[in-house]
Amino acid sequence: GEVTETTAEEALEPQPGGTLVYGLEADTSTPWTPQNSVCAISCHMVMRTVYDTLTLPNEDGEYVPYLAESVTSNADFTEWTITPRAGITFHDGTPFDAAAICDNLSRHLTSILTGKALLAVNGGPDDPGAPGPQVNADGSGCVVPMKQPWSRFPVYLSGQIGYMASPTWLAGVAAGTADA
Repeated sequence: GEVTETTAEEALEPQPGGTLVYGLEADTSTPWTPQNSVCAISCHMVMRTVYDTLTLPNEDGEYVPYLAESVTSNADFTEWTITPRAGITFHDGTPFDAAAICDNLSRHLTSILTGKALLAVNGGPDDPGAPGPQVNADGSGCVVPMKQPWSRFPVYLSGQIGYMASPTWLAGVAAGTADA
């Protein structure tokens, strides 16, 4: 066959294809639902390629809205309202709205893995008198009532609790009709 030579400049041109192997210190567990994943630090690196969070820290270390348009509390931090950013849809066309936020948070409240992070929320895992998660969509935002003041709640919305997944997909996973 004919041997062709490539110049140094041609060798530097990007080529499609190939394999990229990325090493992590721990595997991310299956399923990929945020409420059921056991997340080591590398899990968050992987999960952030799939999910966005409701809040993120800014350059001053304050936790500010990201997927959320706003995250506001009442005067004594016993009720928070998370308002979704407009114009966002999930991969399956489901709208990102107040109901989607409440669905995700309600699933966290009932999760054996992530529920303990939300002990201050009414209807959480250590609230046996409550009839279930007490978060509710009031039309424009997801209202999260607390059992006690919790001024640092937005911090939790920047990690696993704040990963937002399509409620349609989560319902399919729970019913066994969608892959986790």
